Amino acid sequence: MFLKNFALALLHRWYLVVLGLVLAGLGATMAWTNTDTRYEAQASILLLPPPNVTREALPAGDGNPLLYLSDLNQARDVILNAVTSQAVREEFAQQFPGAGQNIVPDQLSSGPIIVIQTSAPTDTAALEAIDYLSGQLEEALTTVQTELGTVPDAQIGSLRLTATPVAEANDTGKVRTAIVLGGGITVATIFLVGFIDAIVVPWRRRTRTIDLGTDDQDDDPVASEEGSVASDPDEEPADLGTDDQSGVVAAESSPNPCQARRSVVDAFSPGALRAVGEPARCLARSSPKIPVPPPHEGPGWTQ
Repeated sequence: MFLKNFALALLHRWYLVVLGLVLAGLGATMAWTNTDTRYEAQASILLLPPPNVTREALPAGDGNPLLYLSDLNQARDVILNAVTSQAVREEFAQQFPGAGQNIVPDQLSSGPIIVIQTSAPTDTAALEAIDYLSGQLEEALTTVQTELGTVPDAQIGSLRLTATPVAEANDTGKVRTAIVLGGGITVATIFLVGFIDAIVVPWRRRTRTIDLGTDDQDDDPVASEEGSVASDPDEEPADLGTDDQSGVVAAESSPNPCQARRSVVDAFSPGALRAVGEPARCLARSSPKIPVPPPHEGPGWTQ
């Protein structure tokens, strides 16, 4: 029932709904136009085992480093902790205003792969941010191992899997902003229409009821006539004629003075009762008195 009334309110005030939809469309268009397109780039860095590991496995030095990646996951976590520190983030924000970065391990692989993601207002800035973070990662890898006193022949190396990363346009932010603004205006319009309908309709009903009550009192001729007669109690009633001609009960022959100067037809109308003012008193005055029987006179009765 509530949904039905709500739908009828929207249909009744369709012009407000149309206006709200137009405003929602304009708002979504403005949000789409004023929101900048973001460009994203991504690169993957693979950690390689030290050269002495492959030489120990194959003295000839022609061993495959990819066969010894399982022991590098702990080293990957150490490097990630170094390149994701607060100092590195602040320096990146100064170098690339308005850009974002994210350095995480590769979730699609169990190997020691680090994924670098950047987002910037332009494609050039996104690619430059990739190069900057890749250099920071390699520098952190070398610095940590040097501080540990690791010889160059035993240090872990790195390899960029994506030789030339490509920046791609991402309009997700524009779509999200347009949907939020347009949808918000639409929802606000619907609730506004419901609020107006809930306020205006009862107010109109009360006003119409008050107007109808006032018109009934103004249009009641019997009430007006009786009110004028009752306002002057000292004035003698005029001769209104006989019952055959006018159908009016004369004041002299009326057994009840409260019914004087009223027609037989209009005697019980609401206007006539309002004009009299005290219908209960008149009814009590006109009701016949029931005689009280005398006490029983019998053999033992004495006066």
